[in-house]
Amino acid sequence: MHRLVTGALATLVFGCGAEARFDLPRCTDDLQCPEGQLCFVGVCGDPNRDLVVEIVANTRTGHHAQDFEVAVLTPDASVFTLADPMSVGGEIQRYTIPECSSATCSVAYTSGVTVRAVGESELIPGLTRRYEYAFTSLDRGAYSLFVGAGKYTVTAAAQDLAVPPAMKDSVAIAPGAKSNVSLVFPAQDGTLQLAGRLLKRYVPGTPPTETPVFQAEMDLQAFDSTTKRPLSQRVPASSGNAGSTGDFTIAVDPAALKAESFILVASPKDPFAPVPSKTFIISKPYQPTVTLELGDFGELVPVTGQILAADGVFKIAKATVVVEGTVRGGGSYRSRPAITDADGTFLLDALLPDSAFTLTVTPTSPGPNGIFRGQVRILATRNKDGTYPIDPLQVRCPDRVKIIGTLLRPGSERRVAANVPFSAVPIEPIDGRPLPWQGVDSVTDEDGAISLSLDPAVYRFDFLPGEDLPRRSRIVRVKAVPTSDGKGIEPIDLGEHSLYNGRLVTGTVKLEQSTITTGSVAAAASVRFFRVSTVEGKPSPLLLGQAVTDERGRYSVLLPAAE
Repeated sequence: MHRLVTGALATLVFGCGAEARFDLPRCTDDLQCPEGQLCFVGVCGDPNRDLVVEIVANTRTGHHAQDFEVAVLTPDASVFTLADPMSVGGEIQRYTIPECSSATCSVAYTSGVTVRAVGESELIPGLTRRYEYAFTSLDRGAYSLFVGAGKYTVTAAAQDLAVPPAMKDSVAIAPGAKSNVSLVFPAQDGTLQLAGRLLKRYVPGTPPTETPVFQAEMDLQAFDSTTKRPLSQRVPASSGNAGSTGDFTIAVDPAALKAESFILVASPKDPFAPVPSKTFIISKPYQPTVTLELGDFGELVPVTGQILAADGVFKIAKATVVVEGTVRGGGSYRSRPAITDADGTFLLDALLPDSAFTLTVTPTSPGPNGIFRGQVRILATRNKDGTYPIDPLQVRCPDRVKIIGTLLRPGSERRVAANVPFSAVPIEPIDGRPLPWQGVDSVTDEDGAISLSLDPAVYRFDFLPGEDLPRRSRIVRVKAVPTSDGKGIEPIDLGEHSLYNGRLVTGTVKLEQSTITTGSVAAAASVRFFRVSTVEGKPSPLLLGQAVTDERGRYSVLLPAAE
């Protein structure tokens, strides 16, 4: 039986002041919630109210994600009728006259175009959606792209790289809607035509000395200095061959003519190529030709070092090591990852930095050794084997934070939930530390004990009991607090945490009749139930349960219940 929050408990849970907002959520257990409510990642709520359901019926027929608000979950509310496929479509045109906004000075663009719609669900914040299709040609400029419900930025990029992209923001697509989004490429005469060379080094003289970039294929793209909105397509600036001159021609959107400057970003096609990326500021008065110099960034050299645990003794094998930073010439560089051997030693190829580099070490999960990220130098003096050592030669990874607790089955009997799979998913960095790039999977033991080690971050713990119990999630802020003797990290005790009771919800997914559907039900449709909660001050979707419909469009999903 749930009980109301007492005055003393309310003071503890709600805290006093902004500093307690994250560390002291409004609830940590179902017992702190009013009758008929459960604790959903720190917020009490009625499990039958304020739900959002996402249904993906058949992407081949264009039935992408549709979202449904469920104010109260009743038998009728578990039956969903999908509207006809949603789409964005219209005409793609190109102006024939610069500075013209009239339909009389544009013509249909019929050549190849790639249309992209990138955005997110409006009802389930943070749930991103992306759709794309490459049209080899357009009949009188007309296009149509099936999408899911949400709000999008729609972009058209011509196969002709001399045509700047066209874009429209905040395109809202409601279930069953067909949004008319017409896009117009700028007139050829209105674009800023910029030509030049991208070089490694340029030394003025008669004639000048030019060193081309032959180590990698290079691209250039123009962006707005303030919004970083693309003003051009990516155009080639080097073939990566010894005979490359670095010549390029780029067509920049007329919007650049109204600004005092824009930026050109030079980057290798291969992100791990031995060439840095570099940003150039192009300012007025714009010149028809420019020379862009990456600088004498040097050549790859073998770099070595050793990765140890916090105790300075244990050697960490199979850790991923990357160096990144600014190289000579002012470009940004990131090395190809290397893996430490059984002795904790790594060997990677890198460009020598202009100053210190950032070294990032990610040990294999799970384990007690945490992520290291810090500044190191690469010494100019080689080892006898020709490798360049880092300074310091040995890097110690910090200890991860030990997480302990006990998972219980629902009810007052305090029965442990044994052998329950769960995952800890990093969702927010803290204390200036890097966000772990992957979560940690684990299982409770025979006594329902939770035990794992994590890097500092904010995590969502997802418990997946299966059987007749629904999934449950909670938010855990993992901070590294040194022990009183300074020789370790204090563990975090989550205490006892109970799973939800389950309620089996059955329903049907139907289709509106249309010319492209053959039946009235949606078979093999994905059905996902969400609650939207506030996590770390941001709206965040919480998955409660999911299912797939059978051949008759019926589904069964296990959702949390207050009883």
